[in-house]
Amino acid sequence: MCPDDAITFDYSVSGHQYKSFINNNTENFLYAGLLPGEGNSGKLVTELKKTATESITEDTEWLLIDGPPGIGCPVNASIAQMHFALIITEPTLSGLHDLKRIVELTQKFSVPSSIVINKYDLNFDLTEKIEKLADEKQIPIVGKIPFDMKVIDALQNGKSILEYEDSWASLAITNIWNELKTKFEV
Repeated sequence: MCPDDAITFDYSVSGHQYKSFINNNTENFLYAGLLPGEGNSGKLVTELKKTATESITEDTEWLLIDGPPGIGCPVNASIAQMHFALIITEPTLSGLHDLKRIVELTQKFSVPSSIVINKYDLNFDLTEKIEKLADEKQIPIVGKIPFDMKVIDALQNGKSILEYEDSWASLAITNIWNELKTKFEV
């Protein structure tokens, strides 16, 4: 219909999937990278989930998907067909606002969820509002991570905070992980 061929429907690559191995090459770590200037796409998340699902073996205990913040298309793709969502929030006005929206989304998809409050001790009033929302929506809070300067040190040194055993944040994250393992009997 366009005499100057101004519109085309050619195949377009917006990013690539990658596969790495962890734990002595026994566990897959899949991730994707967008090309410069490309928007984050739910299609890329969906393709990555498809690749991850195809990698599942009888020895697979967990398939963890780290979804982006907000409730846009990539978040919808992250949550779709999941058995559980762990919602991480922070006690800020935008954190509370986004939490309300993601809770609605997980409930719409009928995905059970729990909440973790990161840096809970930076604003106790907003932490209390998050706790009230969780109570109203009957969503358990499985943990609270305190603000910890050792997290910044870990990031600056290219390390995981879990390598800092004397860190309050590390202890809180370990407790949350143990709580989740108990919840799912792994």
